[in-house]
Amino acid sequence: PVIQLQFPCANAQNGTQCGAANDLVLGRNKDAYVTDTGLGKVYHVSDKSIEQVASDPLLQSQSPPFGANGILLVSPQVLLVGNYGKGTLVRVDLRTKAIVNIQIDQPIGNPDGMLLLKDQRVIVVTATKLFVLVNDCDWRKLKVAEVIDIDRSKDGESATTATFGDHECEIFITYVRFDELFGNAVNANPSLVGRVLLDCAIQ
Repeated sequence: PVIQLQFPCANAQNGTQCGAANDLVLGRNKDAYVTDTGLGKVYHVSDKSIEQVASDPLLQSQSPPFGANGILLVSPQVLLVGNYGKGTLVRVDLRTKAIVNIQIDQPIGNPDGMLLLKDQRVIVVTATKLFVLVNDCDWRKLKVAEVIDIDRSKDGESATTATFGDHECEIFITYVRFDELFGNAVNANPSLVGRVLLDCAIQ
């Protein structure tokens, strides 16, 4: 079945701000969790209902107005959500409803797409870098294990999200040309897909 998820608008200090579906992750019971990057919320969607499961200032951002972005289900009760505007990762406990910033041992820029490896390492894509993070302290702390340069900004392209290839050490990255997206393109070149091979021996 097709379920329509309508995102509301709300009055903000700088005018009306509307919700916008950004990313989703599949659950374990034919369900999904969806981020609302405009209003900083997370929804649980099943074939029977749509429920808001998280809304918090830690998931919101005013400047730039892009909050909750990439999302991972790292355990049956824990979501990791990237806040693009604030450059943070947020832990959402679905059981207790607790929402806290995750401590990371170095800045990671503006997190966009995310992937979870079988060994529980987390892949975070930013505009110019791909970070490999290691879980520490039940998803309350993360350590950067590897940083891979995926910068194509000289060509006007920004990395946004990623997916696995034939195996989890092969990752394909999508790039977007924001100048073309917003109608300011100088050269109408197509956006590209990049390929990264991880060293799966790195832990």
